[in-house]
Amino acid sequence: MGIYDRDYYRESSRTWWGWGDRQVTYWLMGVMVGAFVLNLVTTQPQQPVGEFAAWTQYDYAAILSGEVWRLLTAHFVPTGGLMGLVFTLYFLYLVGSELEVLYGPAEFLAFYLTTALVMSASRFLLGLAGLIPPTDHYIGISGPVTAGFILFACHYPYRRILLFFILPVPAWLLAAGAVLFTLTGLMTAGQIGFSFAAPLIGFAFAFAYYKFNLRVLNWVPRLGRVHTLRRKAPLRVYDESREARQPVGATVSKPKAEESGRGVDEQLEAKLDQVLEKVARYGRESLTADEQQILMRASEIYKRRRGS
Repeated sequence: MGIYDRDYYRESSRTWWGWGDRQVTYWLMGVMVGAFVLNLVTTQPQQPVGEFAAWTQYDYAAILSGEVWRLLTAHFVPTGGLMGLVFTLYFLYLVGSELEVLYGPAEFLAFYLTTALVMSASRFLLGLAGLIPPTDHYIGISGPVTAGFILFACHYPYRRILLFFILPVPAWLLAAGAVLFTLTGLMTAGQIGFSFAAPLIGFAFAFAYYKFNLRVLNWVPRLGRVHTLRRKAPLRVYDESREARQPVGATVSKPKAEESGRGVDEQLEAKLDQVLEKVARYGRESLTADEQQILMRASEIYKRRRGS
């Protein structure tokens, strides 16, 4: 596989709204901000729940009577005030920025919505079993976002996340903290404790999604054949004879030397593999100056090949 065949160096496709690889992430963020504003303007003073929230929140009795949309809409209306919204959107941005590249926008959206439904359906089944009271209500955006972060941490366990925008913490530690916090809530006595089982089931789904390489769109054959929301640049098939005629070099300062043979190409690719693995595990900020230079050289080679 040549350097320019890698997903890392694929040209980012752009949609008509210009958001490229993060289109679903931005749309989800936009929906949540819109729901926050709607909830704010429809809430009267001294009123605990606004009209918009009352229509969209998880309500066991209402769902039982047929208002099934609440299984999904409950996960799109933020609670906890403006700061809670900001922190949750920050984590959604981190998660979506990576998972959309890994899985594609359509599959990422399918994962996100399925996770929300898994959590709500689990909560509903617990209600049917009598483990959660029939007056159960729920609203908030943190559940699927946290499940997405669990999946993110499975791929990038050592990626440093700025907690509260200040403290650098590895992703695996934050994910473990979220699971531990939810487990602690599960230990609460009575029916309140059982309500924490629903997000835990969602977290387990995210882990199983990673562990068993699941794909939501593959569960529905027709959807699996539908084009994704962005048009990906196609993979270029490796052609050994073509690669031999157009070898990739090792330095930017000596373009003639870059085309002297495949040995240099292979050396650069071996180094690039190590650099990309380090980026995936620890983030780009962990790279040394020499490793940054390897990325720059590979990028320049890709640009020249694409322009030729």
